[in-house]
Amino acid sequence: MTISRFRIAAMDCDAEAELVRMRLTDLDGIDRIAIELPDREAIVEHHTDTNIVTAALHDLGLGAAHLGD
Repeated sequence: MTISRFRIAAMDCDAEAELVRMRLTDLDGIDRIAIELPDREAIVEHHTDTNIVTAALHDLGLGAAHLGD
């Protein structure tokens, strides 16, 4: 299992946090998603390639960036 942290620069409300959750739950291999709305971060526990998670978040257009595993 990998735990990855992402900065999502334009995520500033519950609706956008829910978009992140919905997008990630569509992916295979996602075990847990924690959203830190005040910090504009998402912490994702997953068994899939980190690049797949990064690409899914990038597609939302909210300025997602992978901070590290």
